Amino acid sequence: AAGFGAALALLLGVSLPWLPWLTVPVAAFAGTALAALLVYGLSRLRAMTAETMVLAGIATLFLFQSAQSLVQYLAAPEVLRAIVFWLFGALLKASWDNLPISAGILALGVAALAPVVWQLTALRLGDARAAALGVDVRRLRLRVFAIVALLTAGAVSFVGTIGFIGLVAPHIARMLVGDEQRFLLPMAGLTGAGLLTGASILSKVLAPGLVIPICIVTAVIVVPFLLALIVRRGRRYWQAAMTLSLHKITVRYGPVTAVAGASADLPAGQVSVLIGPNGAGKSSVLKAAAGLLPATGQVTLAGAPAGASRGGIVYMPQDNAAATSLSLIELVLLGRLDSLSWAVPRATVAAAIDQLAGFGLADLAERGLDAVSGGQRQLAFLAQALFREPRVLLLDEPTAALDVRHQLTVLDLLRRTARDQGIVVAAALHDLSLAAIYADHVVCLADGRVDAAGPVAEVLTAARLRRVYGVEAELTRGADGRPRVTPLRAV
Repeated sequence: AAGFGAALALLLGVSLPWLPWLTVPVAAFAGTALAALLVYGLSRLRAMTAETMVLAGIATLFLFQSAQSLVQYLAAPEVLRAIVFWLFGALLKASWDNLPISAGILALGVAALAPVVWQLTALRLGDARAAALGVDVRRLRLRVFAIVALLTAGAVSFVGTIGFIGLVAPHIARMLVGDEQRFLLPMAGLTGAGLLTGASILSKVLAPGLVIPICIVTAVIVVPFLLALIVRRGRRYWQAAMTLSLHKITVRYGPVTAVAGASADLPAGQVSVLIGPNGAGKSSVLKAAAGLLPATGQVTLAGAPAGASRGGIVYMPQDNAAATSLSLIELVLLGRLDSLSWAVPRATVAAAIDQLAGFGLADLAERGLDAVSGGQRQLAFLAQALFREPRVLLLDEPTAALDVRHQLTVLDLLRRTARDQGIVVAAALHDLSLAAIYADHVVCLADGRVDAAGPVAEVLTAARLRRVYGVEAELTRGADGRPRVTPLRAV
């Protein structure tokens, strides 16, 4: 957009009456501002989410690129050379005359961002959690969008477009100081300045007597880093887009319909919790999703039928009362049943022991299932489920038979696994307080149907608990901003 504004000004040959040297920068600034308004307007046609804004930005990019190409096509040769020179972003265009303007724009941006740094930090927890903490997510996004548009327009209007700096610098800064915005924002600015300065110096020394456009140098420096970042964190980001979708699932046990047309999306990278009273259909939904029950409807994983991915869908039933003296290590090894042979590699055994160690069971690895407590048996079965390295992990009452400490340990581990490995984790829970604390996404079932699905704060309401569970409950908010459920009486 900045390129289109600058190119149009050069093509038309216009000039500001008193400050002709500002003509092209002002035109570039206007082009960027126009693009920002267009992106905002397109995103407002639907709810303003990160996804719609990205799509609007892509559409606007292609629109202005096409308009810029038209201007270049119409330009005379000498004007075309001037346009191409401007499009090659370079610090050569910077001067002491435009420094006060750039500094003023930066000061405005910093002054506008400083009061909301903690709100921006809360936004890193996700929209639902930020809203639960009292953040007006829509207003905050609009404010930051306007500030970023102003800063971007101010930068490119004087030196042209220098790619990749704004894309990579925040990632490097996050590796250095984390997600706390009080430190991340200034570090991102300093990192970007350092990259730009280094690229500028390199552009002057690579070929003595010839100044290579800095935008070429930044691409050479930054793109390999960006590719390495994608490869390093690719699994998490690509799998974050994976969703287990249930569409009109119906399960019957003879003449009894246990689940009637249930539909829900269970996203990867999050913990989805199925709630509902006894007989609501929670276990049947999980078994149908795992392909363990005959059911009508459709189950898809990342948009494809889940039948081809059943090996990656792991179901852990509620019943763990297996009458066997198998040791805990042998139980966990069965999680890799498809790859086991007569001789088990030492590396596989070591990995199984490490899995048990994650639940504090390494010292009991040789003890039989019939010689440990019910809670320890439950933890061992969960270790086996995770040892299978699932893409989708479905758990029926995983905290049953566990004391409070182990309940919290298991749910912490499930949440960490979902986020770090980018897998789908869905669990049926009866404890609404635990669901409120640990769920990212809640599916409420009643009489075999989905009564509601969405963020915790939207699904867990006093009215819904009264209607679905038949109880009066008090809902309060904890220090983390999430609901706490206290049942008061049956109704």
